[in-house]
Amino acid sequence: MPGASGSAARGPAIAALRRRLTESWHRWTKARVIAVPAVALAATFVASVAVHKLFFLLYVEHFAEDMRIALLLPAEQTDSNVVVVTIDEQTLAKFPYRSPVDRGFLAETIHAIEERGPRAIGIDILFDQPTEPAKDELLRQVIADARVPLVISYVDDPALMTEEQKEFLDDFVPQSMRVLANLDEDVFDTVHSIYPGHVGADGTFLAGFARGLVAKLNIAAPSDRLAIAWHGRPKPEVDPFPLIPAQYLRAPQVDLKGKIVLIGADYSIADHHRTPSPRSMKAPKGFCRASSFMPTALRSFSRTAPPATSTGASIFAIALGFAAFGAWLGGLELELATRSATGFVAVAGFWAVGFFELFHVARTRLSW
Repeated sequence: MPGASGSAARGPAIAALRRRLTESWHRWTKARVIAVPAVALAATFVASVAVHKLFFLLYVEHFAEDMRIALLLPAEQTDSNVVVVTIDEQTLAKFPYRSPVDRGFLAETIHAIEERGPRAIGIDILFDQPTEPAKDELLRQVIADARVPLVISYVDDPALMTEEQKEFLDDFVPQSMRVLANLDEDVFDTVHSIYPGHVGADGTFLAGFARGLVAKLNIAAPSDRLAIAWHGRPKPEVDPFPLIPAQYLRAPQVDLKGKIVLIGADYSIADHHRTPSPRSMKAPKGFCRASSFMPTALRSFSRTAPPATSTGASIFAIALGFAAFGAWLGGLELELATRSATGFVAVAGFWAVGFFELFHVARTRLSW
């Protein structure tokens, strides 16, 4: 009968189709063993590169890092190994002009600091123009006769000064005491690391301020950029380093013996720089002044171990783990909404753990 003969004819065809489908499935299963890891590796590579190359992702990465520092930085005792002697509004009120800072007073300040036996002195003030000749000569002589290691801020960028200013600065500051006042700001104008220095026009290497000062103390410093180890405040209203107005320097309770002393500005026209650290001195929230930044930079060189930060290998391993998780999740027979929700919860949970639990601050003892 036609029906019977038709059924018999379709039987072998259906069996052959099933065999082909089964063979294709087995081939796909074997291919998945290779394809899934390959896709995961490719996704990992793209993600690892994108987070450092795509501006939006780079911004998110830096924003999260800054938030961790600002919110989770633990309280620490005031670090008395570095003391900042400040030129503030009350200091300037003693003189007939505000700028440049009275050179005779600076000479007296340096001499008063030397009398108290500091370990080193760093002057974060630029001497790029003449003032009163007698006071200029007095300060020049005090600098030349310094009995402790001394460094002075220096600038070699022609865009920041005139030829006359550059000539005066070169003549006033001895070459062996010059350290660059540059701050190492990233593409978002935030200071995250310490400027190491650069080769000048004459071929000599000029160290950054903090790096040059620790070199005077024979403390080993890395040749590349060093991440800043931000110092937590004892209390929000208390500065992490002792601040002494210069006019009170001769008070009997001032103890500078064996300490690194920085001289810098702390007044209304002083420059401010964005940092991830909480507000410093009288600067706006999220900013600090260079004279407040420098002691933190110096402290970063004193650690006996590097901070626990994410390396390229760890970032790649995390991305690979997420890619493998995504590949495994894609192989499950789940509805799209369930699969998406599961992935979102996993990513959010991991980010939260990383933000709160994997934040580490170098807590090793000082080696000053």
